[in-house]
Amino acid sequence: MLQLFSCSNKKLHNFLTKWNLKTMLGSVLRKILDRLICVSVYAFPFLELYLFFNPFLRSYRISSPWLEEAAIVFRANPWFSYLIFALIVGALSIKRIKLNFFRKYNLMQALILIFAASFLDTADFLFPYVIRGQGSIFTPFFNFVCFGLLLLVTYCGIFALIGRIPSIPLLSSAVLVQIQEIED
Repeated sequence: MLQLFSCSNKKLHNFLTKWNLKTMLGSVLRKILDRLICVSVYAFPFLELYLFFNPFLRSYRISSPWLEEAAIVFRANPWFSYLIFALIVGALSIKRIKLNFFRKYNLMQALILIFAASFLDTADFLFPYVIRGQGSIFTPFFNFVCFGLLLLVTYCGIFALIGRIPSIPLLSSAVLVQIQEIED
């Protein structure tokens, strides 16, 4: 009986060694962690834009109360987006933190999208009658830019979730230049 048990252990050891399951499991968990980190960073520009589209979403009963609460907290603390901005820049610029290309790329792209969403939110806060006023010439333009930015955030989040690098013509080249500057 003892000999069979040791034989099965040997078979199990050979199986684990042959297929190298420990390493495979570690790499799969690392990929899942990479994807979760990259998708979670795209949540910040989404929350920045969520309150702008919330009346539209409520009319179709798509609105989520916990997303609305998170967006209200995010908007009530305007320095929170700048804190996230500083944390991402700090994480990217410190050489001791080992980040792979996928994480660096998505963090830098989310950083640019956070900046753009914050700019639109600030413009809406400072000039509400010019941007959202009845008959304003800027309303369709502002709606188009906000909706386009929301589509970009969603596109990048989906691509980060499936593990691919999103390619946006002007934004991707700017991100690649910034990553090369950080690595040098």
